[in-house]
Amino acid sequence: MHHYRLAIWHNEVFLGHFQTDTPAAREAVRHIVQCLEQAGSMRWQLEQAQDEQRLLSTGPKGVKVISSEPVFYAIDSL
Repeated sequence: MHHYRLAIWHNEVFLGHFQTDTPAAREAVRHIVQCLEQAGSMRWQLEQAQDEQRLLSTGPKGVKVISSEPVFYAIDSL
C-alpha cells in the first residue's frame, strides 16, 4: 500500500496537505489532481512516503515503538 501527500497552493498561498494511505490512495490523489486542474490558479506538489522515522523506547521488556511518522519525497507522477 502506498502513502501519498499532496501539498496544495492557490495563487501562490499555501493551503495545506491532503494525505492518504488508503487501499485506493493512488486513485484518490489522481481524482484530486483532476479537480485542482479544473479549478485553475492551483499548484500542487506530489509526494510519496518512502521511509519512516520512529521514536523508540527500550526497557527490560525490549524495544517498543512510541510513534512513527512517514518521510515524504517529491515525485513527478503516479
